[in-house]
Amino acid sequence: MSCDRTVITKTEIKQVPHRGWSERFDTRIVYVFPNGHLHDSGFMCLDFVGVKPDGERVRFGGGCDSVAFQGSHFCMECMPDGTIRIFNHCGFTVSEDLSTIMFYEKREEVKEHPERSEDNGNSQLDR
Repeated sequence: MSCDRTVITKTEIKQVPHRGWSERFDTRIVYVFPNGHLHDSGFMCLDFVGVKPDGERVRFGGGCDSVAFQGSHFCMECMPDGTIRIFNHCGFTVSEDLSTIMFYEKREEVKEHPERSEDNGNSQLDR
């Protein structure tokens, strides 16, 4: 399954309602952007929008300054407006809103990376 290629702008992200701080949810894609506030750590606070499997957008974060990943199939892209898009073809669960947001990979659904060549299994980036 290929990654959702939906493009979301910073203006659209800011219009998505926030979830409850303790709500966890499943997704395959999250958009990340600094919200202009400084965390006590001295780093910028981050806002996130995740897209649930049914297409519903969920905003979370706002007070955190870091993301931690559990799993090995996460990818990241920088959108033209500077928004970061994090995705995982396996899907992942987003943790509660704490100082660090955790993304937990769903290991039972591991899919082959879409940039793999069918003829020899090597990444196109290795050629």
